[in-house]
Amino acid sequence: MPPPGGNSVLMAPYKRNKCKNVSTRDLNFNSLRSAVRLCGCINSASVKKCVLLVLCVLQLVSHIQGSIMGEECDWSGSGLPGGGKSGGGRGVTPVYLRCSEGAISWSYPRGALRVLLRLGSTGRDFRGCIKVAPSFAGARLFLEGARSLTPLFTPDDGADPRLVRCFHSSHAQAAIYVESEVGEGPVKMFPKQMAAFSYDLEPLSKRHPGGSVYDITDDCKPCSNEELTQAFCSSDLVVNGWIGLIENKYELEVSEMSVRVAKYLRRSMVDTDEGHPLEAPPDVTERNYPARRDHPNLIDGGEEDEKVLIQVAAHCRIKPSDGGQFIFMARKRLGDYKLVCAPRLSEWKALLTSEAVRNGAHCVLRS
Repeated sequence: MPPPGGNSVLMAPYKRNKCKNVSTRDLNFNSLRSAVRLCGCINSASVKKCVLLVLCVLQLVSHIQGSIMGEECDWSGSGLPGGGKSGGGRGVTPVYLRCSEGAISWSYPRGALRVLLRLGSTGRDFRGCIKVAPSFAGARLFLEGARSLTPLFTPDDGADPRLVRCFHSSHAQAAIYVESEVGEGPVKMFPKQMAAFSYDLEPLSKRHPGGSVYDITDDCKPCSNEELTQAFCSSDLVVNGWIGLIENKYELEVSEMSVRVAKYLRRSMVDTDEGHPLEAPPDVTERNYPARRDHPNLIDGGEEDEKVLIQVAAHCRIKPSDGGQFIFMARKRLGDYKLVCAPRLSEWKALLTSEAVRNGAHCVLRS
């Protein structure tokens, strides 16, 4: 009988039986110990083969984790040991997102996250904005620069938590560093906190060469004819109406218009449960196409006096109109409607008389 631990072919059947129930689903690929356990279940006298197997397993796991993180728009995880999506531990967890909008949710923050944002595969620079959840706690947000970190949000920075904070990409990407405020200590000492925020990325205007420069005045310039037709077809909300009250919310750096609606021309299903774009027929009005009354951007002023709230950058300094009708085109961004274009109704109707304009549009243009 060979000595215990000796290399003998008589040991092979025993090892195969011992490892019969071991599968990749049972292994914790985040630890080297699991890979070594798998290696121990292989009948081989070569240590080199065992080491090679361990390296292959770890490389495969790294590839899988990178693929999962890179294809999602949202990320959620926990800072507790063994937290979801590797969000736990003392180090920095990389998160790769390639969508125009999404959300980050990190419970029991510990260590840090490095969230790398890109605008899909376009390779274009963008202006990004974030908005923290009302209950945000336990972490601070920084924008990663070439040599330093620029503060984006801290719970005690003195600014209104509802403020939308914006930044610009560098070489078609931006990295947000989410740093936990919780020190090291036993798990039972962790407070129950959630660091959650939403992000929105918008390509920079093509009015400038290469579209790589953000001009603050672009927010206030009238739209060109081409921009009007593009905005009509891509906006989440298009209404025919009048400007009502204007409220300047300087703490949020926006002015909010209360628009009295005469007719809905287009409204995406972002306000409903279906989640698909919708175009209202030409004769749809507030009477037979009621808005959801539980939506914060809609004001229930009665069937014939429905209003919608649309925000404009405060530096545009909008003024009350002379009572004329406008076509308001707005995009839903971080929970609020943001004005894209607002031509006068007469100007919009004149534009629609052009057959070339109508035929070149990506949707049916209406007034």
